[in-house]
Amino acid sequence: MAFPTPSRIDHAILIDRGSDLVSPLCTQLTYEGLLDEAYGLRCGQVTLSSGAEVAGGKSKVHGLNSGDAVFKQARGKFYVSARRWINETLRTIQQFRDQGIHTADIAEIRGFVAELKETFTRLPQHTALVEALAAVFQSPLFTERAAVEAQLLDGSDALEGVRDLIFRGESLEVVLRLLCLSCVVHGGVPKKAFESLRRDILNAYGHGHLVSLHRLQRAGLLTRGDGRRSSFGLVREAFKLLAHEGQFSPEADPEDIYFAYAGYAPLSVRLVQQCVTKGWKDAPTALQFVPGPTFDLVPDLDDDGHPTMVSYQSQMSTPPKPQAPGRRPLVLVVFLGGVTAAEIAALRFLSAKALVPCDFAVATTRMVTGSTLVSEFLESDPAAASGSQPVNWHGESFPYLMHHPRGAQGPSYRNAEPAHAEAPRRTAHGVWDGPAPRGANVPPSHASDTGAPAPTSRAAPRETLLRTGAKLPLVGLGTYQLDRASAVVEALEAGYRLVDCAAVYANERTVGEGIRAWLAAGGRREELFVIGKIWNDAHRPAEAIQSARQSVEDLGCDYLDCLLVHWPEAWVPGTKEPDAEVTLPQTWAALETLVDGGLVRSLGVSNFSLRQLDELSASARVPPAICQVELHPLLSQRALVGGLRRRGVAPVAYSPLGHGKEGLLATPRVRAVAQELGKSPAQVLLRWNVQREVAVIPKAGSLPHLCENIDVFDFQLSYQHKTALDALDCGKRFVTNDWHVWE
Repeated sequence: MAFPTPSRIDHAILIDRGSDLVSPLCTQLTYEGLLDEAYGLRCGQVTLSSGAEVAGGKSKVHGLNSGDAVFKQARGKFYVSARRWINETLRTIQQFRDQGIHTADIAEIRGFVAELKETFTRLPQHTALVEALAAVFQSPLFTERAAVEAQLLDGSDALEGVRDLIFRGESLEVVLRLLCLSCVVHGGVPKKAFESLRRDILNAYGHGHLVSLHRLQRAGLLTRGDGRRSSFGLVREAFKLLAHEGQFSPEADPEDIYFAYAGYAPLSVRLVQQCVTKGWKDAPTALQFVPGPTFDLVPDLDDDGHPTMVSYQSQMSTPPKPQAPGRRPLVLVVFLGGVTAAEIAALRFLSAKALVPCDFAVATTRMVTGSTLVSEFLESDPAAASGSQPVNWHGESFPYLMHHPRGAQGPSYRNAEPAHAEAPRRTAHGVWDGPAPRGANVPPSHASDTGAPAPTSRAAPRETLLRTGAKLPLVGLGTYQLDRASAVVEALEAGYRLVDCAAVYANERTVGEGIRAWLAAGGRREELFVIGKIWNDAHRPAEAIQSARQSVEDLGCDYLDCLLVHWPEAWVPGTKEPDAEVTLPQTWAALETLVDGGLVRSLGVSNFSLRQLDELSASARVPPAICQVELHPLLSQRALVGGLRRRGVAPVAYSPLGHGKEGLLATPRVRAVAQELGKSPAQVLLRWNVQREVAVIPKAGSLPHLCENIDVFDFQLSYQHKTALDALDCGKRFVTNDWHVWE
């Protein structure tokens, strides 16, 4: 970094990245920092793959630098504050344009135009950026990730939260940075938990990443605990790294640097603050527990009269003084090993608020985030490293994917998609190797020690995001054998918004009567997600289209949110004879015309294997969004569920309670878990699917059962509960027939 007058630098402070690994491993929440976390800042530019301001879903590059007056003012603000300021600024300009310009004099108008031209020409760009970040900031996975970070910084054990993120499809970089953060603040991961988490990671992300884990261990970022307590707690309290009640609020102007990480003050900046205000002599005793020694380097002459630097350990005792009177000292802070945008924002804040007696200039080897630090250790080709066969995946494979494996490249195969569906993840492709995520058979020590999950104020998600951007409720009403329109009204009044129907159930008119009655009483169609299905004898294009139109007419719902192919078998119309005159691609092409015409919003399948799904998708213009299959603890189908997620297809569980009161509901293990949690066996079975974001469509014969089935969002199954239920898996099917061969 060059300066026009080098003599202006009064002091220099060098911070080694190893002295504070906590800050980069945490998620930055300044405007600039969150942009870097979500999309990656490269040479002052950020690229959005799609958005409302991008025609046709093409990538758009946004340049960001201090010459942009809006970015200059917003970059260091807490994201929520930056978003509010940008939107308020835009509204002020719009109000002046729409109202004030008619009453303003020429001078005011001239000043307004000049300010608009010189200062706010890029305001629309930032409006688009903050709205794109809103989808990231408000996504369920981001919220859960932030909760895990908060627990770790507070000294709590959050490894079970990390495990849940693995099962829910969070990116490998995020999972590993959280584990590394746990190692830094806790002194390592307990040995049993370490082995269990390693198995989960390899199963979920590919066994080739055994190399990645080994690299992180050799670097000292991922360590097994040896029983010794970490000193981070002492450092945290001595340097006041965590905000106490009233010290940080997203809605209030900040008074300290806690805003940079939403309640956490970066240790590196606290060290600089200590150095320039009080010096090392008055530093807390906890300074000795910060990795690495502290030195004061003073210019001097050696024995031959040549300039040199003399090192005095822990000698700085007075604040820096300027070389020239009448100005504040300028301190150059050099971050060796990288700096985050949030740390720079915190230093700017200290100087701007006169909380330190100097100004800062920052130099660094590079800009970093926790994910960029971790990604350097990841195996670039895990499939090759493990010798296994890779499976192609696309950006839709995981909900809210924000970081991709190294080497991921290229645009998505999708057409333009709503901004809120695209923003939380990048669209790319790469490889996935290994089976679907699942837990270990032996509970780790941290799980058995903690018992039930700690209560949280964050509401459990009640819906999951489809590849189309639509939201699918996680609990729905199954209408098989339903014969009362009043039952549909009762369900909708009880809070159900997903209604699963099928032509073969022969009750769509009855279901439609209930939907019409609810709409007539003030309900809104856009709140519902209605699923329909074409039967086996309606696979020919004309029959498929007519079946869908008849379903929409009988249900009285104007359109279907998703239309499924009920089974992969095609029969001659009106018979059960195999139909050799039609193929699944032909049937699918006919259904795609319904999407084009708006009668159907999305398409899906039911009872398909992964092979059948791949064969269909190879020629599909509209990819399947949903796959309904039988799922419950006796038939967990982990490989199928994992395969669906990797293909961007949402699994939906039918028969989630099994069949009959004496079947799965009466299983002693299910009853034991239910009794321990104070819930019904049905609620436990539904929660088993819902907790892994698999939607369920149980039947219910009475209002009490309807209310019971949807009341599954106020509790969680612990690791022990999930392990006990997982052990019931025996491949038991309740839905079978003699004309379909299961793969």
